[in-house]
Amino acid sequence: MHRYLLRKDVTLGVFGLLLGASGLFAEASPAGFMPVDTVSSGAMTRQLSYHAVVKVAATGTYTDQVSQSIQLLNRKGESKINPYSETYSSALSSFKVVRAWVETPSGKQIIVPDSNIFVRPVPVAQGAPMYS
Repeated sequence: MHRYLLRKDVTLGVFGLLLGASGLFAEASPAGFMPVDTVSSGAMTRQLSYHAVVKVAATGTYTDQVSQSIQLLNRKGESKINPYSETYSSALSSFKVVRAWVETPSGKQIIVPDSNIFVRPVPVAQGAPMYS
């Protein structure tokens, strides 16, 4: 391993430890990181998870895979996520829905059929830069 790479790895490791320690301190602190009372806050949805993996090839092309879970907190929130939309430039990229479903409060998954998934051009997104 080159000296530069080793130094970079050690620096990132130390930074990770410091970041973890500061996170523990912040969590123990009475300020911030408090649970939000969604009823009094007026929140309509809650982002339960968001995971993105971006793989960039040597050619400069990339794949961006996103998985997320959004919880509907009240009926008003339905208008916020229905219909759900993703914006992308069809001139620079392609979009593929691998799997989509709605989960009921009882945990039952209702699959969203391909016939209910629409791709519509939005002029503002066409030709927009993705990554530079």
